[in-house]
Amino acid sequence: MACGTPIPTVLTIHGIWPQDANDVPIPPYNAATNPCYSQAPITDPLVLETTAFTPIESNLISLWPDLKNPTKPGTGFWETEWLKHGTCSDYPNNPLDYFKSALTLRQGLTNPGEYVSFVLAFISSVIEFMYKMVEKLE
Repeated sequence: MACGTPIPTVLTIHGIWPQDANDVPIPPYNAATNPCYSQAPITDPLVLETTAFTPIESNLISLWPDLKNPTKPGTGFWETEWLKHGTCSDYPNNPLDYFKSALTLRQGLTNPGEYVSFVLAFISSVIEFMYKMVEKLE
């Protein structure tokens, strides 16, 4: 995937995925194979746009941008995230709360740079470990 420009210079949200108590990802809602709730979740694009996206659109644009199209409101991107991850979250019939919960989590990071440094250090250590394992196999 190629990112559009401008590329954000702050930590942004990619997504928020529901998991069970054992950290197993919960698949998207499907009435036949995964009816995670007795009532079907909200999936109408117009309802999503007016009730979930419009009230918090400026925050979504800055903190949860569509990296393919960062200068355009990402209603299609956010809709995809909702359908794939939000419909079986704790908020199946309140997409606004689903998106607000992600924004609250992100806004709770007072100095995201510290977390980014930690993640980069962790990734570096994993790569180094894997490289050493490959050397042992050769």
